[in-house]
Amino acid sequence: MSRERYEMVVGLEMHVQLKTRTKAFCGCSTDFGAPPNVNTCPTCLALPGALPVLNERAVELGTRAALGLGCTINPTSVFARKNYFYPDLPKGYQISQFDQPLASGGSVLIGRTEKGADIKIGITRLHMEEDAGKSIHDRYPGATAIDLNRAGVPLIEIVSEPDIRSSADAGAYLRTLKQILQYLDVSDVSMEEGSLRVDANISVWPPGQTKLGTKTEVKYMNSFSAVERALEAELERQCALIDSVEQKREATTTVIFPSPIFGRCCWNRSGSTTHTRIFPSSRMREKRVSLRSSESHRAKWNS
Repeated sequence: MSRERYEMVVGLEMHVQLKTRTKAFCGCSTDFGAPPNVNTCPTCLALPGALPVLNERAVELGTRAALGLGCTINPTSVFARKNYFYPDLPKGYQISQFDQPLASGGSVLIGRTEKGADIKIGITRLHMEEDAGKSIHDRYPGATAIDLNRAGVPLIEIVSEPDIRSSADAGAYLRTLKQILQYLDVSDVSMEEGSLRVDANISVWPPGQTKLGTKTEVKYMNSFSAVERALEAELERQCALIDSVEQKREATTTVIFPSPIFGRCCWNRSGSTTHTRIFPSSRMREKRVSLRSSESHRAKWNS
């Protein structure tokens, strides 16, 4: 069986809503459960002439999270426009960070080997961005409703190194990371309310190989058990393809686990991810985090 000759190579992206009273670039409330589209303003709705203003509290919480994970705070970080089709984000792009994120490096300790060596998952980067709105597909027959209350809520995205080799280690990493963020009080990390969501990038290779294989991204998962099941299912699929004549290509995959409507996994592969374009944001100045500011955060949480 081909699965016995290969192992999974996994990197995880965790999207975490920050615990702020107002959104990332305007003064609208971030309260969960409000009636649809009441927590909006010209900035949320991308009306002409509306300009974003960065929420300093979001920067403070992002810096705290980065320090708690052992990351290095970059003195200068830059916001960019991430352009691809968002049906529930009126601007048509997301304000995010690309080549100059808030922080980089760091690691999460998830356990120890039988010989007592630490098992650490490296962190590539931690960057800030805004959340999209919410598409609601089951409210009206044959139509999709849009709720923009969530559009613009501040997020941090924590991107791991491809250091994970099993679904169990992926679950351990995510649960440990959630505990750290909860202790740091940067988010309520409520998966039920969508405050914490996970995307997984998975490929396979023979043990000992150093060149990464073709990856698939499994998106929009809001439970750790779903991540574990998705990784196992994708491992089975890729191992079945690895020796076949079908040519693999990089793909973005949407997975639903399990559903009372579908009752099984549902896959939607969109092919190449090159439809995403990143441009500098002409409306956002670069953000500078001083050494004094980051050290004051470190001192507070070490005391």
